[in-house]
Amino acid sequence: MTVMRKYGIILLLLICNFYGSTQEYFKKGSFVLKGKVKNPSQPFFEFSLTTFLDPETHSVPLRKDGSFEKSFPIQHRQEMIVKIGEDGVHLIVEKGDTLILN
Repeated sequence: MTVMRKYGIILLLLICNFYGSTQEYFKKGSFVLKGKVKNPSQPFFEFSLTTFLDPETHSVPLRKDGSFEKSFPIQHRQEMIVKIGEDGVHLIVEKGDTLILN
């Protein structure tokens, strides 16, 4: 077997391995956000999810008692930023996660 053929086979195996691992990364899923807000000043709250280009802003409607539960689409692992007053809380969410905020 020539040296070029060996390198060609190794390169092909690396490409196949990379392709297989990226398929899982780009597979879409979702996470659930639920909890309860005490004394809400608005009937909803917003948070941001990081993406490859720009952050996406999502709105979560609150029930009359301040509770909420909603599912959001996600791709692999993303950073979520919830603004509480003047502070921002950074969380990492993955497909299949359920976050409970109280």
